Amino acid sequence: MKTKTGLLLFLFLNVSTFLSGSNSPLSGIWIGVDMHDNRKDTYTFTIKENRAGVFSGYIETEIDGALLPRMPISKIEYNHPDFKFLINAGDLLITYSGRMSEDLSRLDGSFKYSDPEIPEKKLLLTRKTNEKLSEHGYQYKQPVSKVLPIASLNESDPDRTKITKLVNDINQGKYGEINSLLVFRDGKLVLEEYFNGFDSGQLHQLQSVTKSITSLLIGIAVDKGFIDSIDKKAVSFFDDYEFAKGWEAVTIRHLLTMSSGVEWIKDDPDSPWDKDESIADMLKKPIKGKTGIEFNYNPAMQILAGIIEKATEMELEIFAEKYLFQPLEIKDYLWQVSVSDSMPLCTGSLKLRPVDMVKIGMLVLNKGRFDEKQVISENWINASTKVQIEVPGNKGDHYGYLWWIKTTSPQCIYAHGFGSQFIFVIPESNLVITTTGNNMYNNQDLKPFRMLKIFQ
Repeated sequence: MKTKTGLLLFLFLNVSTFLSGSNSPLSGIWIGVDMHDNRKDTYTFTIKENRAGVFSGYIETEIDGALLPRMPISKIEYNHPDFKFLINAGDLLITYSGRMSEDLSRLDGSFKYSDPEIPEKKLLLTRKTNEKLSEHGYQYKQPVSKVLPIASLNESDPDRTKITKLVNDINQGKYGEINSLLVFRDGKLVLEEYFNGFDSGQLHQLQSVTKSITSLLIGIAVDKGFIDSIDKKAVSFFDDYEFAKGWEAVTIRHLLTMSSGVEWIKDDPDSPWDKDESIADMLKKPIKGKTGIEFNYNPAMQILAGIIEKATEMELEIFAEKYLFQPLEIKDYLWQVSVSDSMPLCTGSLKLRPVDMVKIGMLVLNKGRFDEKQVISENWINASTKVQIEVPGNKGDHYGYLWWIKTTSPQCIYAHGFGSQFIFVIPESNLVITTTGNNMYNNQDLKPFRMLKIFQ
């Protein structure tokens, strides 16, 4: 049945955008939650009707904390109160059908599958109510965060006009699918907006932003003497592991700068790499590049998770909780682990609330300080956020210790995760901007870079 369950998860894999123009009771955002023992799966249906009365829509899902890409609904039939959605997932045809409640607030339906071995699955959807926009579109409002200092931009502030236009552009789909946008300026949160069914309390998959947070954890381990030098050989922490020739020269620094020299080809279907391989398997991969010289973005930095656990004699999640999350007052998070060795995946599986992403940016902006506490040394922040290795083919975006550094205007430090997960830190403007999104497989992942010019 695991394979059949995988087909259900594969359901949510593509992207589609639609025009809106009608007020049918079926139009809107519908959310359903399905509990499996200790696992919570959230399904979000977005339904729109154009001026010709034709419905279109898509589904998104979070499976055990992982946000998956959109899946278009291929056909929608609606004859109030009955509805029927058809979804094609490869060779599998899935139907979600049922009835709308009398008060128009719920869709009570079931998934049925063309494969008779997959049992019918009930799912109740509840309409998500959103604050109505004024007739002129979005109007700026002060953030309501209870965990960060907040401020309101007055009407004469030029950033207020820029932000209002930016949010309207996001609502119109000009930045693909953005789920959140937060702006922290001069020590205060001045913008906190959520889109496409997301809200302030939801955890969001960070993808490779997790790598940059792992860099902070390594810095803390160095500051506290658990690791005496990042020039220490990586394999020295794994005495009982076998490793391929060349790994004896790879240091922690090389893992932090993506310059280990390990053989890995991006987007190569024949590549032996699996992001969920164990650390023991990673150490058996061949070293074919020039260690310490050639940049090659790859998942070998997952070895740092094992180094932290070996050096500190603490589970990675416990170490992060004690030395990073608690000082930053981050209380809600989810860190998925590798199936192969149960190690938290540092390559891209941490999940935080967007407001807590801002705290990570604040920590970097303030040289390791948060709320008068020196959480990480200024020396580590300075070293990890300056160019340590140049990235071939990039005009101005290079690499520090698992942080990106943009050297062209506007200059900034940033963490980037696939799908438009960003933490932008702009020291010159005393500014942190964070975004989350679901711009996967739609060629709009990098759209948030356009936002930087708005704040110049």
